[in-house]
Amino acid sequence: MTYVAGEVRHALITSGIKKLFAQKPLYANVQEALSMGPADPEEETDRLIVTMKDVIDIDQFLVSAETPGPTVYPIKLTEEEITKKPAYLCFSSGTTGKFKAVMLSQYNIAADVLMSVSIAPFMYSQQTQVMMLPQSHSFGLVMVLMSAPYAGCKVVVMKKFALETYIDFIIKYKATAIMTVPPVLVLLAKHPYVIQKRDEICKTLRAINSGAAPLSKELSDAVKRNLPSTTIVQGYGLTETGPTSHLTKLNRPESKVGKVGFLMANQQARLIDEDLNDVPRGQPGEICIRGPNICLGYYRNPKANAIAFLPGGWFRTGDIGMIDEDNYWSIVDRAKELIKSKGHQVAPAELEDILLSHPDVTDSAVIGIYNEDEATEYPRAFVVLKPGSAAAANPSLICDFIASKVAKHKQLWGGVVVIDTIPKSVSGKILRRQLRERKGDKAFYSANVKAKL
Repeated sequence: MTYVAGEVRHALITSGIKKLFAQKPLYANVQEALSMGPADPEEETDRLIVTMKDVIDIDQFLVSAETPGPTVYPIKLTEEEITKKPAYLCFSSGTTGKFKAVMLSQYNIAADVLMSVSIAPFMYSQQTQVMMLPQSHSFGLVMVLMSAPYAGCKVVVMKKFALETYIDFIIKYKATAIMTVPPVLVLLAKHPYVIQKRDEICKTLRAINSGAAPLSKELSDAVKRNLPSTTIVQGYGLTETGPTSHLTKLNRPESKVGKVGFLMANQQARLIDEDLNDVPRGQPGEICIRGPNICLGYYRNPKANAIAFLPGGWFRTGDIGMIDEDNYWSIVDRAKELIKSKGHQVAPAELEDILLSHPDVTDSAVIGIYNEDEATEYPRAFVVLKPGSAAAANPSLICDFIASKVAKHKQLWGGVVVIDTIPKSVSGKILRRQLRERKGDKAFYSANVKAKL
């Protein structure tokens, strides 16, 4: 995933980092971000150091490891540092707005690793995984890079996702388990190359864990039909929950397919209504969780922390869930407005702000529209345009404008719809449900924006 200069600058300002290691494909974007001003606006001069020459590849690292060097000792942390000091800043959109830096401590990560490995040994213990998840995403970072080595699991890391390479790696390295996202499962269910290689895949592949976005029973069943050697499970969680809070067991009944499983060990969860009152079992409510895996909060963002956390350490997920009589959880809706596009979070507010910066746009709203063929949501913009403007004559220009400002997964894959007014409440809140219920709208698309994983 490649962020454009404006997004890189936002990340630099949010995190306040002083040294950045940039790969060649990102170097130009980093330099452009720095040209916009100091990474920390409170600094008179920019103290950020950007380096490329000190980065070595794995072959160079292995050669250097054979050469005697200085003795390296592990860093000793106090108990307070382990529990209270951030180890990672992983970016998440939270419940609204631009992406925020989530503070995860050593304790948070260790807790989630132990919880995940204990409930899902079939994904880790003596297994082999092929990793296609972004390492900057908490799903890939914690659930694979951290959990797998702890449990003695071999991990083969892909440089970049391409389906045929992914399948070839599964076969070559005899992968027994994979962690992936619903859009990839669509390919595993029906892509011709997967069908061609099915027998070779099924020789070793036994378990598939889907996360980062909802997985329907229909898609799960389709993958099972195409790859009969596998069992598909799914989990639930957010970057803020470390990232996993719920996970399905391997032997779950057929009737539970489509649910996100059990609350993992050492946590507490509750469902609340709009007035923050608990709701009874069997009724929908916003999921709130507390436990050792819950993040320390959002870095340098007290306003977001005040919204996301309730007294007593309860984190508000913004997701509406239910729990059945067998303690299986399901996600039924989202109270928050985030769009889950290809497993990544897209905040409508961020895109709406960019849309309003276009000279031809007088008002805007963004929602997610679900694409069944690719099992993902795509951002769709509704815009009010100035009469006689260039964009009014060619609304596709709006898609091109957004594409120049944001990373690929945030682009308007769902197109842009021109309307007379954006529906809003008396208080000015966008009534997104009305936009989702609209039928027959003509959407305009950019010729340069093609839905591709």
